[in-house]
Amino acid sequence: MVATCVALFVTIGSLVYYSWQSRRADARVKQFQTLANSTISDMTEKLQNSSASVETRAALFQSILKYLEQMRQTSGNDPRLLLELSKAYSRVGDLQGSPTVAANLGKPDAAKDSYKMAAALALESHRRLRDDESTRAAIDAYYKLGEIHSTLGNSPDASDSYRHALLLATDFSRQKPNDPERKRLLVMNYSGLGFVEFEDLQTDVAVKNFRSALETFGDNATGDLDHDRTILRLHWLLGLALNELGSQTDAAANLRTSISIAQNLAKKISVRPAGQTKRFCALLRNRRTSRRIRDAQSGGLQTGPDVRSQRICNRESTGG
Repeated sequence: MVATCVALFVTIGSLVYYSWQSRRADARVKQFQTLANSTISDMTEKLQNSSASVETRAALFQSILKYLEQMRQTSGNDPRLLLELSKAYSRVGDLQGSPTVAANLGKPDAAKDSYKMAAALALESHRRLRDDESTRAAIDAYYKLGEIHSTLGNSPDASDSYRHALLLATDFSRQKPNDPERKRLLVMNYSGLGFVEFEDLQTDVAVKNFRSALETFGDNATGDLDHDRTILRLHWLLGLALNELGSQTDAAANLRTSISIAQNLAKKISVRPAGQTKRFCALLRNRRTSRRIRDAQSGGLQTGPDVRSQRICNRESTGG
């Protein structure tokens, strides 16, 4: 009887202890989440303030990176804290040099290091938690890593990062194939990988990925701004790639679809079609894509749809 009571007290004591430990860990994760969000939001505001000096911005980043490193070293491998750290490193990378964030320090190499850390932490968290949030974080971190490698011209590393993200996104999408968010994550990485392959002159492989993205997302406009912008870009890239492979009819059809979507979007968001033309021209000004167009021109293929687009861009740049 005494032994039973002792065992019962030990069990109750253990439950109380572990409950206390769990609440303590929860509080720590919440505290870090609050501090990180507050600090990074404050940093974002200061970056957007043009009066902040370069020295001030650099000092802010050194402070937050030092803080994140300290938290990482004392995290005790708590997967929830690792997940929050991953998100924080990802946001810092955005501010350091993301190609899609206007207010950044213009330091893509530093952003790459932050995204690498974000990916490693997210993957470790995902291995242990196996929940939706950690999966999304891992996919997002690898996607951003692929994007920054692509910006820096590191095609092999960009492809590798996108493939990591694509493996995770494919499995994630299979679990709930009709979930719009999971489709979006899958499409982002098909598109990213396809663009790197297109830039690396692996045009036939790029076409497969662009088609996979359109099959996943649906290739018709739905009226949803983000969806339609995505398929606009995919049809445009697919058109350029097909033209390069000599499939002029299919290429022209995709380019016409892209332009039609752009014109409809322009009406909805009260932006002149020229605004969309500028976006296309920014893509065409890419050094390798432009080289392809010059090669087509020198080969006498003056009627190709991408060459006509280049002429439009030439007029755009001269105000004609």
